[in-house]
Amino acid sequence: MTYSQYTGTFRKKDGTTRLMNYIKILDLPRGMVSENTRRNYLSSDCKREIVYDVNANAIRTFNHGTLIGTI
Repeated sequence: MTYSQYTGTFRKKDGTTRLMNYIKILDLPRGMVSENTRRNYLSSDCKREIVYDVNANAIRTFNHGTLIGTI
């Protein structure tokens, strides 16, 4: 199976920047993440998105509110 991978840089709470390669949660197979995570993948203010970090092989949060440049 092929997934669309996104790359973006955002500023973390501590002021450092983080480059992340990720796959959107809704693009992953249903069995890979819980239904609760799928339902709540985006914060109420739409600034933070739960994603699958390709390099860390883990679920992480991407902060669109502090995005540097474009995805």
